[in-house]
Amino acid sequence: MKNLLFTLCGVVVVFCHILSASAASIISNFDNNDDGWTTGGLVTLTYQSSGGNPDGFLLLEEAGGDTFFVIAPEKFLGDLSSFDGGVLAFDSVIFSPSPPATFGDGFGRVTIVGGGTQAQLDLAPNPPEYTWTTYSASLTAAVWGVPQATWQSILLNVTQIRIIQESVVGWETMGFDNFRIVEPEQGIDIEKSTNGEDADKGKGPKIPVGDPVTWTYVVTNTGDVLLTDVQVTDDKLGSIESCPTSTLDPGVSMTCEATGIAESGKYKNTGKVVGKAPDGTEVSDKDSSHYNGVEE
Repeated sequence: MKNLLFTLCGVVVVFCHILSASAASIISNFDNNDDGWTTGGLVTLTYQSSGGNPDGFLLLEEAGGDTFFVIAPEKFLGDLSSFDGGVLAFDSVIFSPSPPATFGDGFGRVTIVGGGTQAQLDLAPNPPEYTWTTYSASLTAAVWGVPQATWQSILLNVTQIRIIQESVVGWETMGFDNFRIVEPEQGIDIEKSTNGEDADKGKGPKIPVGDPVTWTYVVTNTGDVLLTDVQVTDDKLGSIESCPTSTLDPGVSMTCEATGIAESGKYKNTGKVVGKAPDGTEVSDKDSSHYNGVEE
């Protein structure tokens, strides 16, 4: 099986965020056959067992002058609403004609049909490469340029997904591999420190008894969806009220603080953060820190 870890930042070829392999996905990696893919336009589709990215792939040889495209099989159709906020991606390569070639428009344009309408997005604003290249886009209404209500209607009952592979003025031979859609990741992280030290284990910093102690809680939305109702608590201090917001966009962090007076001996407290994803799922994380209160 192919390892299909890939990354995302809107529509990209150079990536910025690795998606977890735990994210639910639907994939055609063509390891064994053509997986039910078909074509539109004058093109011949042939399954190749090697030479892909890696292993098997679809070889597309143009047989005429019309724009040609590949059509996703049934497993990519139906209710895809759980993929809202996720990723759509595929790999492609041009084999011929040899460079220099005269490229036309359209290569990489994806059309998702559903709910009596459709959404289109060009995942490849530049001509195809002569080496295997990944093209990727967020599955969001904003990226695909449609209202949220329309986008939800499309994803609720997808009836066709097609990807244009026509790329040059004239005839060409293309390769297509690793088409996948991936549900959005949901995650949150908390990093707690005591007087600036990330004292997860051990005694932590030595603090004179009676001196001030500052606990810092850095909370990050590590997923791909908006988190709401974000709350930070501490097992010793209770609710941390200094957090600047209760809503975090993907990749955004915030810093919360609490203060106290150093007590004698070893001291440990644990910060916890919880948040809610758009589908109602609760995400959470914990982190502890220590200090050692010393008599002077």
